[in-house]
Amino acid sequence: MDPVSAAATLATIIQLIGLYKSEKVEGETQNLEDFKSYLERHHQQQILDAIAQNHNLADEMNKVLRSEHKSILQAINTGNELMADFIAQTEVLKPLAQALGSAPSLSPQAVDLLKKFEESGKVELFIHTQANYLVQFWNGIGVGVDPNQVYKILDPRFFLDDVVQLEKFGLITLKSKEKNKLKYTLSRLGIQFLQNTNLD
Repeated sequence: MDPVSAAATLATIIQLIGLYKSEKVEGETQNLEDFKSYLERHHQQQILDAIAQNHNLADEMNKVLRSEHKSILQAINTGNELMADFIAQTEVLKPLAQALGSAPSLSPQAVDLLKKFEESGKVELFIHTQANYLVQFWNGIGVGVDPNQVYKILDPRFFLDDVVQLEKFGLITLKSKEKNKLKYTLSRLGIQFLQNTNLD
């Protein structure tokens, strides 16, 4: 399967699992065979064919379907939010997202922080949560503060909220957490987000 078709199939499978799970209550039978019956009732032959032709896909889907009910729905919801953000930041598709009312969940400050992190070329985002926040892009060596690598916070009131959103969407990764100190790295997904979205 070519990359575009694989991505489209994956998105369809995730949405169908979400719909299937939302119709179930915790404790009900939820496995691949039951899901295949659901797909048959909803005339999803293409997905049934994909499952039949890919044993690894079938095994992994069975694991997901058997996973804890609430955590799967939360994971799918997070994935939907991230997808909406990607679409809403893309110039060609942004009007479609706006027409549907799916405004991006990432604030301008969150996007700006992610962009400046990538542009800095540094490996770590260092946040000192005292003294109105000290935010610095850092290579993990040396001491002291480099004024050229200090991030200028746009809105201190919601700065930590924005950091949490970036971490939630997998765009940055928490490396360490100490008293009043947080260190993050930029994830591959974060770089892809910046490459595939219109940030002008």
